[in-house]
Amino acid sequence: MLGAASTVRLAIGLWTAAGLLMLLTPFPATLSAILAAPYIALAWPFRSVPDAASASANRGWRRFLLVNYLAGFAATLIIIAIMLGVR
Repeated sequence: MLGAASTVRLAIGLWTAAGLLMLLTPFPATLSAILAAPYIALAWPFRSVPDAASASANRGWRRFLLVNYLAGFAATLIIIAIMLGVR
């Protein structure tokens, strides 16, 4: 509906907003702001992908899956630190 490039740009904008909002949280949750960076870096090369070549973004999606596992692991460690009261 939005088109390939607009969708990628929207995702980059929302990941940026999420990272910036996490900077407003107390430590150690603030550390999770850095987790947005790999997503932005992976999507950046596809920010101008035309609809006709949108299938080329598939390789970015495959990398996204790996980053998502690693970021999820890091987020889990941050949540555990919060639950244990690490300051």
